Amino acid sequence: MKNNFEDKKTLLFFTATWCGSCKVAANDMNSNEKLQDVLKNYDVVTLDYDVDTDVVRGYNIKLVPSFVIMHKGKEVSRKVGYSGKPNELYNFLK
Repeated sequence: MKNNFEDKKTLLFFTATWCGSCKVAANDMNSNEKLQDVLKNYDVVTLDYDVDTDVVRGYNIKLVPSFVIMHKGKEVSRKVGYSGKPNELYNFLK
């Protein structure tokens, strides 16, 4: 029998302390009910652009915020930037 953990995707959230859009995205991810609901399907890993430089380079992240969906060790999808519209992020994640 397969468990749900094997099917769970990982969301890599690349952010920076100086990034205003990153702060808005993080706030929406923590407070918007629709986003919180869809994020239950992910293991969310937050990475700091200025601290986690090896990972940033490895994923070729040039702009923040960046969202990378991983599944079974492979990149499935990527979204760069955040418009401040939770529905856009929700549609990317669902």
